[in-house]
Amino acid sequence: MRSGPRKNEPSRESGSSGLSHPPRCASSRSALPMVRGVSPAFSMASWKRKFSCPREPSVLKLALPSNVSAVLASGSASSPAAPPAASSVSSAGAALGVGAGSSSAEAERSSSVGASSSRPRAIRPTRAGPGARRSDGLISTESWCLIMASPGRPWQRPPDLATVEGPRPQPPPWGYAAPLMSETSSNLSEPLPPPTPPAGAGDIQALLRSLPPVGELIEGVGETELVLAPREEWLVEIRQSLSDLRAKVLSGSMGPVVLARARAPRAVLAAARRRIERRRDPGCVRVINATGVVLHTNLGRAALPQAALDALQKHAPGYQLLAADATGGERSPRERHVEALFQQLTGCEAATVVNNNASATMLALAALAEDREVVVARGQLVEIGGSYRIPDVMRQSGALLREVGTTNRVHLNDYENAITDQTTLLMRVHTSNYRVEGFHGEVSIEDMVALAKAYGVRVVDDLGSGALLSIAAHGVPGEEPLIRTSLEAGVDLVTASGDKLIGGPQMGIMVGTRESIARVRAHPLFRAVRCDKLTLIAMEAVLRLFLHPEKLAQTHPTFAMLTATQAQVRKQAEVLAARLRATNAATSGAVRVDVIDAGDAVGAGSLPTVQLPGSAVTLVAAGMEAGELARRLREHRSPVFTTVHDHIVHLHARTVQPDEVEEIASALEAAVVVGEA
Repeated sequence: MRSGPRKNEPSRESGSSGLSHPPRCASSRSALPMVRGVSPAFSMASWKRKFSCPREPSVLKLALPSNVSAVLASGSASSPAAPPAASSVSSAGAALGVGAGSSSAEAERSSSVGASSSRPRAIRPTRAGPGARRSDGLISTESWCLIMASPGRPWQRPPDLATVEGPRPQPPPWGYAAPLMSETSSNLSEPLPPPTPPAGAGDIQALLRSLPPVGELIEGVGETELVLAPREEWLVEIRQSLSDLRAKVLSGSMGPVVLARARAPRAVLAAARRRIERRRDPGCVRVINATGVVLHTNLGRAALPQAALDALQKHAPGYQLLAADATGGERSPRERHVEALFQQLTGCEAATVVNNNASATMLALAALAEDREVVVARGQLVEIGGSYRIPDVMRQSGALLREVGTTNRVHLNDYENAITDQTTLLMRVHTSNYRVEGFHGEVSIEDMVALAKAYGVRVVDDLGSGALLSIAAHGVPGEEPLIRTSLEAGVDLVTASGDKLIGGPQMGIMVGTRESIARVRAHPLFRAVRCDKLTLIAMEAVLRLFLHPEKLAQTHPTFAMLTATQAQVRKQAEVLAARLRATNAATSGAVRVDVIDAGDAVGAGSLPTVQLPGSAVTLVAAGMEAGELARRLREHRSPVFTTVHDHIVHLHARTVQPDEVEEIASALEAAVVVGEA
């Protein structure tokens, strides 16, 4: 323990400062009352530094700071065994930490330290009994004044000294008034009274009964509201809003304080209006992808290029040259326009398209291997999103599955040993949505083709994502197999998705030999899964962009997002952050906006182990959890999808389009300022 005097603390010797050691207070901090917001470390020495207390308690002067609360109470009764004056002196000294024996002159000098021209009033001892009142308005020696300052606020001189006896004063507007001590109590460590719970706390039935009746709420629906929806629809939505409130009360997620605001007629009608307006909005609306996942399956995968949108706007109205030949006027395959482009881009003999790659795989198996065996490596029997499994597809197509190899390794002789007179197809499935690392191995597509030709069977290659050009050559830290590579190896039929790395609309691509494509077109299932005219118009425009690969970074948004460098993404993040900071400064100022480095992903099962280096704008809203802020951003009129890491909302700049910055700023303003999306 430290033996010397505290820093800036007067000596306890009577001759040094005129202040004697107060009984009890110096030996125990518990002598001071525990007041909310004030640390027990506020010792008696601090009191003596803040107030000039005389030795002789005949005249006590106390300067109160203007930002504190003064709590006045009548003193306790004098001890019957001592004279009243002595009792008064001892009780005042014990309470205020002042010893006896100093002169009145010293008290005057001591109390005037740091005083201004406005002298504080005196607290004079009285010889009256307990509870006595003085006509001169001064406080008896038995009375005491508890003074507490607000934490973190400086001490200031008072405008006046509050030394009025009488009824309990109201809490002043500038500070917190501690509870008054009992007149008969001398225990300064008495705890504060418990808080008073709001009405209805703990009584669920009382909270439920406090909800307004439907009849009262429906009367608040006026002519303006009836223009939006008929009365019957308002009734339905009002009942649903009340039902939501009941569910929150019963689950314990809404207490009486929040319910008092939510059950107000205006709030209930506003909730019903939001539900009605949301129903009026189209369901499949444009959203803002700020997740950093370029090919986000739940958000529509690839963002269509402007060329595709222009083609739809120009050619979608009216009628189209779909399945008719302009020269002879005869019926022609509807996909012939995209077929010509695939022949030019991949070198295939023929091509056709269906509604997605799952349909392409099933159709290929049904057309080429119905009731026949198909040999597949065990490690390639993948499952993708939505519980879509290759073994299930094969069973539905009518093909007979023949597994070879193990989970991590398959050899060429495994395929050869599995070939029988019932075998018609060797199939490779590219495991685009996962990777096996370590001790593993697979057979190259060239070796599979050579083995198949030796035995007179076909080869089907399901590439999944597929690619028309090398993305690794443009800076992406990974590679997907090219469609052209499989065709050049001699594969009979290649299937791939059109809305992944190709960046077009949802489509299943089938390219290969003329004989294989002819079998596919002749199968009855082909008509059931064919593409519509709008998909063909959009895909034709997208494929034409690949005829000029040097311009893809400017014309193809998916290619531009995949190949953007970290410096480019950082610049985009800074632009977005600057706009959000401006919005925040002009509104609530309650959001902290920063820019950090973050990892992005390709998505849609493509390059699952590759992380694209990027940047993200982080949002931290005061008084709001990150999950709540993310929810409000999603529920904006232009939904903004983000990610949440370590309780912080992240806006990944890689997937934010340049024309979406203003909408994000509007969504943030609505989420934080208005409180609703």
